[in-house]
Amino acid sequence: MKNRLLILLSIAAIGISCVKEESLSEPGATANDLTAKLVGNTVSGDDASSVLICIEGDIENLQAKEAYEGFEFEPVFGKASSAAAKRHNLDKWYKVNFDEDISAAQAAEILAKAKEVRKVQYNSSVGQLRSEMHPYEQVMTKGANVPVSFNDPFFPEQWSLNNDGTVAASAVAGADIAVKDAWTLCAGSRDVTVAIIDGGISYIHEDLKNSMWINAAEKDGTSGVDDDGNGYVDDIYGYNFIKDNGKINAATAGEGAPGHGTHVAGIIGAENNNGKGISGIAGGTGNGDGVRLMSCQIFQGTFNPTVETIARSFIYAADNGAAIASCSFGSPAGDTFYYDSDNLYKAQAGVEYDAIQYFMDPANANCSAVEGNIIVFSTGNNGLDKAGYPGALKDVIGVSAFAPDFLPTSYTNYGPGTNISAPGGDYYADAGTASVKGMILSTVPNGLTGTVPHSESKQYGYMQGTSQACPHVSGVAALGMSYALELGRTFSREEFVSMLLSSTNGMNSRLNGTKQTKKADGRSYVDWTLNLDDYYGNMGTGSVDAWKFLMQIEGTPSILAKAGETLEVDLREYMGGNAADLTYLGIDVSKTASDALGLDTAPAIENGTLKLTCSKVGSGKITVRAIAGGDNLGGGDAIGGMEFSREISIVSRPFATRNGGWL
Repeated sequence: MKNRLLILLSIAAIGISCVKEESLSEPGATANDLTAKLVGNTVSGDDASSVLICIEGDIENLQAKEAYEGFEFEPVFGKASSAAAKRHNLDKWYKVNFDEDISAAQAAEILAKAKEVRKVQYNSSVGQLRSEMHPYEQVMTKGANVPVSFNDPFFPEQWSLNNDGTVAASAVAGADIAVKDAWTLCAGSRDVTVAIIDGGISYIHEDLKNSMWINAAEKDGTSGVDDDGNGYVDDIYGYNFIKDNGKINAATAGEGAPGHGTHVAGIIGAENNNGKGISGIAGGTGNGDGVRLMSCQIFQGTFNPTVETIARSFIYAADNGAAIASCSFGSPAGDTFYYDSDNLYKAQAGVEYDAIQYFMDPANANCSAVEGNIIVFSTGNNGLDKAGYPGALKDVIGVSAFAPDFLPTSYTNYGPGTNISAPGGDYYADAGTASVKGMILSTVPNGLTGTVPHSESKQYGYMQGTSQACPHVSGVAALGMSYALELGRTFSREEFVSMLLSSTNGMNSRLNGTKQTKKADGRSYVDWTLNLDDYYGNMGTGSVDAWKFLMQIEGTPSILAKAGETLEVDLREYMGGNAADLTYLGIDVSKTASDALGLDTAPAIENGTLKLTCSKVGSGKITVRAIAGGDNLGGGDAIGGMEFSREISIVSRPFATRNGGWL
């Protein structure tokens, strides 16, 4: 086993928590006792004063033994009395505290001797990444008049939401998540809560304060009291698991990734149409209808989380209403690959794995539209051909990153464990030319060099990494849940995830030859050549597409068109086997759809073949009307057929499959 390292997956230099070797010293203890039961790291962190154990049987029997005098046993997950909690062993995990006279290794050896102890896991601290953040500077002029219904002033600079090809010389129009047109159908729901398991969220930020999940019982209750009885005191906007209190802290001196949690939160749920800052993927319409953001803080300043900290955050999120967990962190892959397979992760991740399974258990579903919660993880920033865990785990969605040129970034992990791709940003979107505009713009807290002043917060900044790709997928998932709620539809977790993963734009046609770029090397960048053939078939199912996802949720068939080329579609699949012989009454296209698709010439039908040309990259729906049963409509004094219609989604993208379709 290798030492555990947890990283925030925005580009930066890596810091690792220190570890030390301990010798077996407890009389009667053997190496086999501990080796057989140890999960996780082989040694504890320098400042470890506790270990975690998973037991069989009654904890009182263990506590009563003289060998454990001076040990304090406390349940990791509180009462954990529900059927789901017991199903995932939450009632069996205990934290064992001890004084400084004994080392964690010695305590682990003693505990491993007990027959009641099934697993021993060091409560190791884990390191985080130093993130690179650039303050917002408005220099873009092109694209400022992008047609969108929201009035957020910085939206034109959010290429990941609407890439018009002007952000960089290499940028490709349409290399985005296609959310602009999706907003005409749904922009979010207050009944969907996304847990940001990350650094703290600046809950007083002008673009986030109205998007925060709020525990009303605690907000209106008595300070210092667990008003709602959930086991957490003053958890108004979530909980600070680092400090074990309800005081969310968005940025502190020495923080490895300053403002990271706030940046991730803004991508998902910054308030839309408020005349301020940026647009959030599921940030609503400005009418109090965007998704809610729950801050589950596991990073703060120089304080690193322990494995217990991370596990507790998943339980809290599940028990307090989160339907999606957005997790921009993970263990590094490649030469420092911590787990080599899902089975090894399951066997060795211990308390963390059980907590993840609990979050996804259908009994804990927190959105009526999906029978089970969703977890989205970054795949990692090692630039290697495998995802890091937990993102590589088959039960969660692992996200890789692409740049404005619709090509992989130099830092992104890819290959096994990567399920889908999303915009992650690229400081060197054009090789040799540094520009923050190729990165991802989002919210950041004030006071990045000190404690956030709780008077106002209205800053924005750029970051890049699979940390930024992850919340793009989380945001689209939240948008899909919101739309399913609006339509009154319900899906199993597997159905929902399958629709999300199949709602993508293909990238393989672009993945040949090489790409000249730069790659982070410590705190500097070096020239780098990407062999794009290495990424062929290794970027998951493709780039996430919000419009396609909403179409799948509502059950509307979609046809993929290549912008600038005439599309011809055989209507037999949509209008029946005799489509070529039907009498068509017309094709209805709204002005919104026509403008989005650039339909300069009206669509036409010839011999059962639909013909249309999209001059723009966009999405919209058309309705084809025809007569079933004759050449004329019946009714009144006439005998004839019945009018029927079929709504079809047209998706215009820069690249299309040869057959002109995607489903």
